[in-house]
Amino acid sequence: MSPFDSQDDLETLRAAARDVDPPPEVEDRVVAALRERSLIGTSGPSTGPSRGPRWAMAAALVVGVLGGWVARGVASGEGGEGSAREYLVVLTEPDGLRTEKSVSELVDEYRRWAGGLRDDGHLVAGRRLLPGGRHLSGASTAAAPDPPASPPTGFFLIRAETWDEAEGLLSDCPHLAYGGDISLWEVARDG
Repeated sequence: MSPFDSQDDLETLRAAARDVDPPPEVEDRVVAALRERSLIGTSGPSTGPSRGPRWAMAAALVVGVLGGWVARGVASGEGGEGSAREYLVVLTEPDGLRTEKSVSELVDEYRRWAGGLRDDGHLVAGRRLLPGGRHLSGASTAAAPDPPASPPTGFFLIRAETWDEAEGLLSDCPHLAYGGDISLWEVARDG
């Protein structure tokens, strides 16, 4: 656990976790492969003297096929979204937010908005940034004060198929409604 993770963040992550079942055609392919290798019969597993090794081979085959399916899903971004890209959404407040709402009301509103992204499979991460960040310059090894431009106040990492989809996901972001600015950056796939 990172020292920057709060209990709320951990609970949000737990709520976002979901089990992914393999598609029905995977089960059909596994059963067909087991039958082809005579590891199971048409009415069920064989009951002959070599039942133990056959079941071990069948279990290994099932684990291998399902493991490959899960690995493919994880590598492609869960659920087969192989073409989805990640975008970094950086929030700034050049003139402060224009609202009479309390901080807790704003936090709740942002959480509801981000929860919708999470429920639709678009939210990867999101956090508020604490004030007092530092700007490092290659001209010196010491930390320089914040740059004069408006410093970032938060970020989200989202998943979308295209730039247009990513922008569309941000169209109802509360940050824009209160006069904040958003910068959108595509994240390189190679890390």
